[in-house]
Amino acid sequence: MSETNVLTETGAPIEVLHVDDEPDFATLTVTFLEREDDRFVVETATTADDGLAKIDVCQPDCIISDYNMPGMNGLDFFETVRERYPDLPFILFTGKGSEAVASDAISAGVTDYLQKQSGPEQYELLANRIRNAVRARREAQRAERQEQLMRLTEFAGDTGGWELDRESGTVLLTAGARRIVGRPEQTEISLEEAICLFHPDDREDIQQTLTRVFETGEELQDTWRLQPGDGEERLIDMTITPVVQSGER
Repeated sequence: MSETNVLTETGAPIEVLHVDDEPDFATLTVTFLEREDDRFVVETATTADDGLAKIDVCQPDCIISDYNMPGMNGLDFFETVRERYPDLPFILFTGKGSEAVASDAISAGVTDYLQKQSGPEQYELLANRIRNAVRARREAQRAERQEQLMRLTEFAGDTGGWELDRESGTVLLTAGARRIVGRPEQTEISLEEAICLFHPDDREDIQQTLTRVFETGEELQDTWRLQPGDGEERLIDMTITPVVQSGER
């Protein structure tokens, strides 16, 4: 009997923390960003210390920070964040636009640097920078999980793993999973195609189980009949484990 482990990735909003000691400007930024993209959920803090406390409670997908702030400036805040969360995207969004600050920010390793401007166009640019930073981080995390799956199943002849990206409907297959389903050269397939690899009487139950995992966040196990097209029917023990994006509430 073959076994495969499935990781399902739920689509998450883009959680943003904006740290700025000017509450009116922070509120304006929230309004424009959430208008630019309805996936944005923006929380604010007026000091770096307040920002650190909020990050420790619920890590966002991206931090936006001013430079000139009381107690701890934006670069000192960035360095503190990096010590705790090395891969958390951090954008310095500041009205202090000297070349020295920009150079220091780049040298320190901030994800991006953007000078505050007048007009709503700056928020469109900021929104793009946030999306790009979060996308890059999520893709890196996804690749790391895929590599972990590969390592876990590489030496097990009758075990495989796959990961479902709910937003795109794409199923990524490890080498073991490709071997089990008879697709040795196909690293990814659509969810619809993956479900069609199973017995017709099992397909609805598989879809319902996936939906339940999405809705409840619980890990589920079951056994279904795989019919990969080579004429051989196999029983597959499947464990479905939800993976939550960092920052999702």
